Amino acid sequence: MIDAAREAGVGHIIYTGFDMKDLRQSTMPEDVLYHAYTADYLKQGAVPYTLMSNTLCADLIPLISGENILANGISIPAGAGKVPFLPITEMAAKLAVVLTTPGHENIRICYCCRNRLLFR
Repeated sequence: MIDAAREAGVGHIIYTGFDMKDLRQSTMPEDVLYHAYTADYLKQGAVPYTLMSNTLCADLIPLISGENILANGISIPAGAGKVPFLPITEMAAKLAVVLTTPGHENIRICYCCRNRLLFR
């Protein structure tokens, strides 16, 4: 699809991926590695890009907590890592800033903190 976008003359691709320290070290590689491969391909420079690295949506907590959260707790395959949950509406608001303001080409933007974007 990236090649098709380039051939169609798309001037800027904004890709919403997944944020982890190293996607290749994930305990769920089948679920996240395509984000790493896509980011690597975009970085080759065929089309200006912005990588929006999403954290886990707070909206998912009910789905991953199970039925008996007080007895069983929450299990997320993050090893000893921490998960910075954010509401999906907050991530959407940050994406809207990138979509409507200039100067975000060829960078990675992470949602690590509330109320601000972190540029890497």
